[in-house]
This record gives sequence, C-alpha cells and structure tokens, in this order.
Amino acid sequence: MRITIYTGVFNINSLGATKTLFLPLIPFLIEAGVHVKWAGIGELYGPELIIDLEKKEIFVFWKRFKTKVKMKFFHYNLQREVLKQYRSVDKKLARKISRGDIKFNNNEWFIGLTAMSNLSFKAAKKRGAKILLSMIWMHPFTQKKILEEQFNKLGIKITPILDERVDRQLSEIELSDKIWCVSNLVKESMIENNVPEEKLFSLPLGVDYKKYYSNSLLRKNNTRFTILFVGNVGPEKGVHILMESLLLSEVQNIDLVFNGGVPDYFKPIFNSYTKKLEHQKINVRVEPGDTMYNYRNASLFVLPSVHEAFGFSVIEAMASGLPVIVSDNVGSKECITDSEMGLIFKSENIEQLANAIKSFYADEKLCYETGLRAQLHVKKYDWKNIGSDLMGKINSF
Repeated sequence: MRITIYTGVFNINSLGATKTLFLPLIPFLIEAGVHVKWAGIGELYGPELIIDLEKKEIFVFWKRFKTKVKMKFFHYNLQREVLKQYRSVDKKLARKISRGDIKFNNNEWFIGLTAMSNLSFKAAKKRGAKILLSMIWMHPFTQKKILEEQFNKLGIKITPILDERVDRQLSEIELSDKIWCVSNLVKESMIENNVPEEKLFSLPLGVDYKKYYSNSLLRKNNTRFTILFVGNVGPEKGVHILMESLLLSEVQNIDLVFNGGVPDYFKPIFNSYTKKLEHQKINVRVEPGDTMYNYRNASLFVLPSVHEAFGFSVIEAMASGLPVIVSDNVGSKECITDSEMGLIFKSENIEQLANAIKSFYADEKLCYETGLRAQLHVKKYDWKNIGSDLMGKINSF
C-alpha cells in the first residue's frame, strides 16, 4: 500500500495535534510495510520527505515574531494569520503536485488535515490520487455555531471561525472520497449537515501508551490535590466553566494547573476568575509547554470543552493513570466508561461538574482506583492498534 500524508502547517516535532497525531502514526505505518511519503514541516526519520518549508529555525522564529508584532501593534486577527499560513503552505504543496514533483500511483491515497488541504486535494485528485480527509474538528457549520454562541455569552467581540475557513473546509469535504471522523461526535455533525454517510467512517485517535505509562511510574505522593487541564486556555475548551464550577464547589486548598497558553481576548475573563479562586485558597498556575511533568503530578484531569472533536489530552491523562472528567461535547468520551474510568457531565452544567470534582477531591482511594482502571482500559487505544484499524479501513475501500 502507498500513502502520501500532508501533516499541515505546524512543525511535526512541536507540541500540539500535529505531533501527537502524526509523529507516532507515520513510523508505525512504515513498520507495518506501508510505503509512506509525507509533506509537512520539520524532520522525521524514515519516510521520503517531500517538502520541508521551514527547515531553518531562524525562519520559524522570524515568522512567529512578525505575527506577535502584528497582533500587538496592528490588531491583526490571529485566525486570519493562521488561515494565511494554511493557504501559503497549501499553495506551495499544490504547485509541487501540479508540476509532477510529487507523483501518485493509480488509486494511491492522499491524506490531509481539514482546513489545510484544499488546493493540494484539487491538485492530487487531478493526478489520480484518492482523497482521505482527516476531520479533526466537527463540521464547520456546527463548530462555528457552538463557538459563536459561547463567545457571545462571554461578551468576546471577535469572530471565532472565519467564513473563508468554513469555505475551505466545505470544499475539502466535497473533494474527499472518504472522511476520517475522529469521533462519533464528528460523524454525527457531518451527517446533520448533509454529508453523505457512505463517505464517512469513525475511528478514534491513538496514544503512545508506553510513553505515558512509563511517565506515570515516576509519580510521587502529592500531598496537595491538583486538578490538571491541558490545551488552549480559552472559552471553546470550557475553561470558564471549570473555574465557575470550582467557585460553586467551595473546594479549598488545591492547585489548578492550566498546561497551555491563554489567548489575549480571554485574559480579562481568566484573570477575573483567578482572583476569585485565590480567595478560596485555590492556586491557579498557567504552565505552557511539555505536559509530562504535570501528568505525573496531577490528582485529577478535567476537560470541560463546549466543542472538542476528540481531545488527545484525555487519553494521555488516562494512560498516565489519572481519573478524568469530561463534558459530553468531548469526542474522546467514547473512550471512557462513565463512573469506571472517570465521569462525563452535561456540557456547560456547572453544578454537575462541581459535584464530580468534589467526589474525587473527597476520596483519595476513588482517585487512585479510577485512574488505575482508566490506565488499563486505554491501552487498547495505543497507536499500534489504531494504525492497524486505519489500514484495515483504507484497504476495505
């Protein structure tokens, strides 16, 4: 089998979904005998490298610096800057495909990420490739509706999803021969928006189980109860819901760790909640960067998203031996048996979340036993198993 994978505009070795999804998956596919080519940014040992647009770190640094300056002094919209990068890299790859620099055998699959692959899909389809869209968000209409409602509730006066990004995604959906939905939530959102069901298949994402299990063995007894959140610290992730639920719970003397960055538009809301929680003796820390230290030092993991197509961090936390609490709008809830590996609450229901947190806070034994069951259960989502399932799906088409 021959597959070409476009890993998108983010460096495959940097923190984030690109690294979590493709860094473990591509080497597995090669080991399984699949002939893999890939297009992307960064360096990956093994497959044939098609394009590395930002190999020199100085260019990456300069681009990030320019973006920060534009946003700080010229009020540039981050969504617009990201979309500009999507278009730029996609255009360069499409040009290579059109010139014949990248060749496809008959019925060879070309896999690309949603919102990043529109022009590349068009060029690859003309060259005879079959198109597989990796849908790592819900349908753009669904995502846009959920996020706009949430931003309006909080009085945040920016557009969370640009119409141009929606148009790119709709075009990709139309061009695709098959669409990999990373959860049933994604698949349901596609069907609700009239995408033909025969195009769709649902398959969860995987976890590097050995890595997180080994990290958990370094855990020390933490005398202070610590709640961990991993991801972008913003309204789409339900951060305000988590902080509000802690105020309601009246839990005290704990640490609340946010392993991620706080966008500027959300900082006033976040800082306001932080001050209130300080009065409750809850120490709020923002710690962007590598997650491993925080996974092994947490007591409980919470992801209260109002929109989450999957949620890598949930299965990472489970593999780390943590009990998890997620909203029912988190796709990876499918990996959890409620009350056995963690708890699932109704999205935006602050009272339910507060009660769930209190149940773990009050019972150290419950935390340990639930985390252990989660760790044993999530082993079946190791990338080796998910990769095999993905190959089985593609072979059946």
